[in-house]
Amino acid sequence: ITYIHTKLDGFIYLACIMDLYSRRIISWKLTKTLDTGPILKSIEEARKRRPSQEPIMIHTDRGIHYTCDLYRK
Repeated sequence: ITYIHTKLDGFIYLACIMDLYSRRIISWKLTKTLDTGPILKSIEEARKRRPSQEPIMIHTDRGIHYTCDLYRK
């Protein structure tokens, strides 16, 4: 999650998923809150764009968004 400071709205937050093989951003969500929902939606969108029968590995910073119950489910 990247914090972006704006003059009008204060901070907004960018959650993005990068395909490390192609180095392309395959999904992103911009939000005004630090809720887990947009992060999960970004992951769901990325999985749809890169379908695979094999397990997918996601590397994170192990922050609270990536260790909460909703993320693990």
